[in-house]
Amino acid sequence: MKKRCLKSLTVGDKIKIINEVKKGVKRKKYMATEFGIPASTLSTILKEKDKILKAVEEAPCLSSRKKFKTTSFPEINHAITEWMKRVRDYNLFILGPLIQEKAAEFAKNLGLTFQASSELDLLAHNHVVDVGY
Repeated sequence: MKKRCLKSLTVGDKIKIINEVKKGVKRKKYMATEFGIPASTLSTILKEKDKILKAVEEAPCLSSRKKFKTTSFPEINHAITEWMKRVRDYNLFILGPLIQEKAAEFAKNLGLTFQASSELDLLAHNHVVDVGY
């Protein structure tokens, strides 16, 4: 028996699938074949369509990713994102430890217990800010 090859779709691909289904031109079975996924995967995508569309609306940079993780501290995430946007406007170079320091400062101001990690460096990368090491 031939083993099935797993295909991991980007969020952008899932959006394309959702839009194609909305058009209603093709049957779902043929669409699944066209995108190289099983019908059950197509059903799962359609079942989670509201979640996918909402996530992309909130963060347009998600379309190239394959997974989307939620943060445990959305307030800090939002504050860091806004701060990084302001810094980016001045074309300043940001080091990873500075991002962690700023996150700790925001957490203190918000009264949250928070341990800054290297995940903040990934946040910087996702928002196209130069993170130096």
